[in-house]
Amino acid sequence: RQNKNNNNNNNNKQKVGFGAIDLVHSGKEYYGNMWQKTRSILTYMYDNYYNEYDFFYLCGDDTHVMVENLRYYLRQTEEINQESSDRPLFLGARIISSNNKNNNNNVPSVHGGSGYVF
Repeated sequence: RQNKNNNNNNNNKQKVGFGAIDLVHSGKEYYGNMWQKTRSILTYMYDNYYNEYDFFYLCGDDTHVMVENLRYYLRQTEEINQESSDRPLFLGARIISSNNKNNNNNVPSVHGGSGYVF
């Protein structure tokens, strides 16, 4: 029930006819390098599809989404945000995690288990 689906996944092997691409990212292929993978996906979406969509939804392959419900919810929050502010709207679960590379604790982050909407 989507208007358009660009079903890319995080596999590094191209699947002909499936719409998947071989998207290169910095660093090794493992879960701890998720930021580099996400950054590459966002850059690709922006460079190739920015003007074609009202929003982008980035999620893992184990996430189930009712797209029509998400679209309805986004329209409602857009109307609420336009009435109250010119700032971007942040919704979701903000978490505090440690960042051992910089020896810095209490780094704010967004919980990404259910995906991100841009």
